[in-house]
Amino acid sequence: MTYLLMQKVYKPFTLVLFDHHTDMMNSLFGNLMSCGCWVKRALDENKMLKKVIIIGVEKKLIDNIDEKYRNRVFCYSEEDIKHNILWTSFLKDKIDKPIYISIDKDVIGKDEAKTNWQQGILTLEELREIFDFLVDNGEVISVDVCGESSSRDEIVENFYSDSIINSEANKEIIEMVEEESIVN
Repeated sequence: MTYLLMQKVYKPFTLVLFDHHTDMMNSLFGNLMSCGCWVKRALDENKMLKKVIIIGVEKKLIDNIDEKYRNRVFCYSEEDIKHNILWTSFLKDKIDKPIYISIDKDVIGKDEAKTNWQQGILTLEELREIFDFLVDNGEVISVDVCGESSSRDEIVENFYSDSIINSEANKEIIEMVEEESIVN
């Protein structure tokens, strides 16, 4: 959905993506877009998208980004966040205004969110802290959130407990966005 929503932005912008994955893979099915290749495709096709900052990505996935994108894609790994490496300096240096923020809940640890994908280790508190910093230091033009668990892959009792955890995560994320008065 982020790919489609970004088509509505008619001025140069930076995508700040909270995600455990880079979403920079080649399409597995010819020209069909998927959750694993949409960022790469957006960089190739969206003339307004100037830069992508991926926050919370698994460090080993960063090396898989094609060399031709290295001057437009900047990653701040989950390991860097956990080791308190100066993410404020990293972001201040990389942020160009305006910014579009996309949050994939797979960046959040399993104690606070449940998805059908391999998950990261960020806490909701860390997400909020970085989100607040972005809002304070950039012109946020839009925010979207994805990453729900699905009952088709889980037994019913897991789906119910996952839904409770995700409802709490969704509530916190909505409050975070509403507090900053940037709901679009």
